[in-house]
Amino acid sequence: IPAVDKVAVFLNKILPKKVAYRIIRLKNISFQVMFFTASKTWPKQVKNYIISQVKKGLGNDFPVDAHFVPNYNPWEQRFCLAPDGDFYKTLKSRKADIVTDHIDKFTEKGILLKSGKELEADIIVTATGLNLLAFGGVELFVDNKKVNLTEKFVYKGLMLNDVPNIIFFVGYTNASWTLKSDLTSKYASRLMNYMDKNQKQIFNITTR
Repeated sequence: IPAVDKVAVFLNKILPKKVAYRIIRLKNISFQVMFFTASKTWPKQVKNYIISQVKKGLGNDFPVDAHFVPNYNPWEQRFCLAPDGDFYKTLKSRKADIVTDHIDKFTEKGILLKSGKELEADIIVTATGLNLLAFGGVELFVDNKKVNLTEKFVYKGLMLNDVPNIIFFVGYTNASWTLKSDLTSKYASRLMNYMDKNQKQIFNITTR
């Protein structure tokens, strides 16, 4: 994907910022919706297209099938985009290597793979996916009574019934996280301004 959105740059030059922002946002959302729909409707064709783009970025001599052809269809897992193909450029320059395998265990030198190969490493960054836990495991109490999250109704995806003064941000699963965060921020601002304007009472909540 291009690192710079040329359409956005052009619109920002010729239109007022607020108008340009709304058009750019609509364009990006529409593209994501269409791409997601196409991935679910024609998974094989979309998968082949994506792999062809990877081969285009890495060249014919790179073992694409071994590292970039997953055993699942598009959007069965989240996408990772490479702005201007920077990831592919790094691999082609031989400044980085890619290994596709299963981790057996950590060793004094690095990582031992199930294939028997050992990868030596000074620093290991784990990125094995998302294991989500509501509020990071923080326990909520209202009037000294523990809140059972499973019994609560989620209002507009950002608040819980009978739990005052807490607004949380949860992004979309198949779109940019910030799209939902933007909506949550705007709603929260309107809500607090309304409460302030109408002198609504604010209750306290404690966390443990």
